Amino acid sequence: MRIMSIENVKPGMTVAKTVFGASCQNLLNAGTVLSEEYITRLKDLEVSSLYILDDNFGDIDIDDIVCDQTRLEAGNFVKDVMEHMKLGKGFDPGQAKRIINSVIEELLSSKELLVKLVDIRSISDYTYFHSVNVAVLSGIIGIGLGYSHLRMQELMIGSLFHDIGKTMLCDQVSCEPSSIEGEPSGDMKKHPLLGFEILKRNKNLSILSAHVAFQHHERYDGTGYPRKLAGPEIHEYAKIVAITNTYDLLTTD
Repeated sequence: MRIMSIENVKPGMTVAKTVFGASCQNLLNAGTVLSEEYITRLKDLEVSSLYILDDNFGDIDIDDIVCDQTRLEAGNFVKDVMEHMKLGKGFDPGQAKRIINSVIEELLSSKELLVKLVDIRSISDYTYFHSVNVAVLSGIIGIGLGYSHLRMQELMIGSLFHDIGKTMLCDQVSCEPSSIEGEPSGDMKKHPLLGFEILKRNKNLSILSAHVAFQHHERYDGTGYPRKLAGPEIHEYAKIVAITNTYDLLTTD
């Protein structure tokens, strides 16, 4: 199999791995033969790439960094939390920790993390899975830095909820991943502080996870927001998430 941009797939090609949608639903099963109608629908749903069977690649198989079940559970959980926050409800930190612990276990059991980074791109690029992608990428860096399980948990919970402050903004598009082009304007710059306030109120979460939401748009040279922190003023977790957030946006077609 090989991964292909949705712009390059053709009718008659066979889907090699199940394609999932923004709401965690199954869009196309592995083994489905693509038609023009299927391809058009996938484009409409903003699926950027998918795995295609290719005889030239023989029996090469690409394992997921995180299994579909865990990834879907995480995506659904983020979606539920975002929707509950808009209604003024809270969320269960115990469930967040359980999901993150599952992701950590799968990352630690993987032997080829760098080779398989692309695997987390096989889900269409929407808000909830953007958050999951950022958490997975941050976890990979945490492993590389030799983080303890506790530090991995703090980092990855913060990264999973780095944009939770957007749920407090009125605009319907507020929960979409940020653009890397230019500075946001108006209320959008408030979402790091709003996210910090949401997470710090939950006494069962580390304050360091809350600071990930607060600082993930700060920049090393002091040009970020909301407080224009610079260099060592920015927590290491937030520096990691600033990188993984940008990476995920850059690799979103």
